[in-house]
Amino acid sequence: MSLVPRLKAMTVQVLQHVVQTDRRVRQGRSPWARRLLGGAFVAGGLLWFLPVLGIWMLPLGLALLSDDVGWMRRLRRRGHARLLAWVNDRRPRRSGRASRRPTRSVRREPAD
Repeated sequence: MSLVPRLKAMTVQVLQHVVQTDRRVRQGRSPWARRLLGGAFVAGGLLWFLPVLGIWMLPLGLALLSDDVGWMRRLRRRGHARLLAWVNDRRPRRSGRASRRPTRSVRREPAD
């Protein structure tokens, strides 16, 4: 087995593990543990200049906290809806339906 398929398989496994862990934390029965973990990530993100801690921890902590804080949850859902609408507007259509963007027609001169 070559290197590229093995890397793809490992990437899929890692992403599946991350999604499962995310679901477990978000749907967990203890909102206090989720709040504590989110606060710890935000605090770690504020200490971005230290070697292991980084700015990557800040959005992750805010995403965890947004499940429990109403205004953050609404803001996250609005942003998610806008992002999906933006992606769907730019995705090429696969079916026979007409796309939202007008296509440029190429005018060809008749052959003499």
